[in-house]
Amino acid sequence: MKSRTALLLPVYLFCMLVVGFAQTKTPGAPATGTLGEKKSASYVVTLSSAPAAPVRGLATLEAFVADAAGAAVTDAQLSFDLNMTTMNHGKNIVAAAPQGDGRYAGQVRFMMPGPWRVIVRVARPGQAPEDLRFEFNVKFR
Repeated sequence: MKSRTALLLPVYLFCMLVVGFAQTKTPGAPATGTLGEKKSASYVVTLSSAPAAPVRGLATLEAFVADAAGAAVTDAQLSFDLNMTTMNHGKNIVAAAPQGDGRYAGQVRFMMPGPWRVIVRVARPGQAPEDLRFEFNVKFR
């Protein structure tokens, strides 16, 4: 029994270490419904959705924006540029309203299930806008 415990302990500790790193997120980023986190030269953007798994129809997208040092960006103008990756639905850009503490949200409509992409444009005074691209699947229901 003692030798079995000695063998399993390192495996257990390794697994806990991996889980701990996998759960590391940008401070202030949403814990659930996350569609991804992207980094640019100036920003870290975490995109989330309500409902947590996007479905055809209305959804609310929320972006948490931090600068390269990890501080919440509160003076940006954000927009969500939505389209399917396999079928062009034309121009569909939604302005995201500031929610405070680096969070921005906008209501969007996913017209059909399948692979979608959202380009989050971050524009701040005196700086060139930066685009961060997210890709994910939208389900039927």
